[in-house]
Amino acid sequence: MSVVAVDQASVWLGDGFLSELMLAYARRFPRHRGKIRIFNMLAQHCFRNGLPFKNQDGVRILANPLDVIGHVISFYGSYEPLSLALARRLMSGGGTFVDIGANIGLYTCSIAAIPNVKCVAFDACARAFSKLLENLRRNPGMSVTAVNVALGRKQTILQIERVAGDLGSTRVSTLSPQPGSSHFISALPLDEVMKQLSIGQISLLKIDVEGYEFEVFRGMNFNSAYRPKNIIMEYTERVAKNTDVLKGSFELLCNQRYEPLTVTGEKYNPSVALPEENLWWRSL
Repeated sequence: MSVVAVDQASVWLGDGFLSELMLAYARRFPRHRGKIRIFNMLAQHCFRNGLPFKNQDGVRILANPLDVIGHVISFYGSYEPLSLALARRLMSGGGTFVDIGANIGLYTCSIAAIPNVKCVAFDACARAFSKLLENLRRNPGMSVTAVNVALGRKQTILQIERVAGDLGSTRVSTLSPQPGSSHFISALPLDEVMKQLSIGQISLLKIDVEGYEFEVFRGMNFNSAYRPKNIIMEYTERVAKNTDVLKGSFELLCNQRYEPLTVTGEKYNPSVALPEENLWWRSL
């Protein structure tokens, strides 16, 4: 039985007259030949810095309507609404939320608006991190610590790349470094960062790092004081490097006494399509 329904705070409206007009065209105007092309042209001309959105809680974000997150929100009103509604429900009583792969801060800003919530947001991509900081500035008063670092099994440096031109597709690269075009970032185990920031138990950890989740989990001490009560993670072969990576994450979390559920609250069944390609892990 589903325990999660989409809430109105997961729905994004236009923030300003021009953005409202843009969204009215995207969502209400009948489909016609060339609609996406016209929308993209208008976005490039009128919203070069991003399309401004707001939700019923007064959270404000800028999102590029040409990237996946901004495009989906523009046309459908929300992005991963079931997962975001679950995150909001799990954090409704307050606590610490850790967002690994925060991107522009969709989850971070939405959850940080809840009373008595403290957030720690990570992103390795410099461009995404700058967008995250910009959205945090649009929401003064939120308790958010933003960390521009990659997370992994050990302290090292990693090469990252952007796939298919979408900001959300930034991932750890498996390619050989190319002279003059490589992008490297420092990487640390999450355990070390949590010690430096003096973070207590994590109420919810959300992780979306394009197939690098297993390495992040290997850098965590699940017997520490910060052990997450809940984890929402991207779980799909579409972005994982191979099935062994998914299998490794699954077995590791099961061995650490977590129960896998869908984001709608059902027991995970690998033969059934996973809603929003996310898994909810609940500590036993």
